[in-house]
Amino acid sequence: KKKTTGRIPLDLEEKSKFESASVESFAVEGVEVGDVKKIEFGHDGVLPGQGWFVKEVELDVPTAGKHYYFPCKRWLAKDKDDGLISRVLTLQDAESTMLSYTPMVPYEVTVFTGDISSGGTDSKITMTVFGSGGTTQEIPLEKGEDRFERGKVDMLKMELDDVGELKKIRVSHNGK
Repeated sequence: KKKTTGRIPLDLEEKSKFESASVESFAVEGVEVGDVKKIEFGHDGVLPGQGWFVKEVELDVPTAGKHYYFPCKRWLAKDKDDGLISRVLTLQDAESTMLSYTPMVPYEVTVFTGDISSGGTDSKITMTVFGSGGTTQEIPLEKGEDRFERGKVDMLKMELDDVGELKKIRVSHNGK
């Protein structure tokens, strides 16, 4: 049976639409499908003027250590090009490529900030992961708008180098 992620919506975080000459990045989660053979993408805009010109799509799978590049250079528009609003790009296309690198390990880090007076912080927070096979560099934990505030629970997802079996972590701040 063929493995597929199914449709994964790509939601713009800080905009209401794609802008001309913009580069958008999305972090998505899907089921493990093995080596990617093809991708399908599209949109639901069917009215004139709702087209989208896609130059290329890059897909990075850190847990597999693979980076895919799919050139497109086509319109997804009912009123332009061939009238299609979705495309299927395959790795067999002449310009498509796949590069391998050392796989990363997904981590979910949950930080519980105490619910006491002055319990939150605006300091620069960092984390170092120690494992049986090595240690990560000091990793900044981005503050965001309301992370690390009094009484908050913050969950961060990240991909890190494989350090083997987890032994300990160090969380620190710069005191500012």
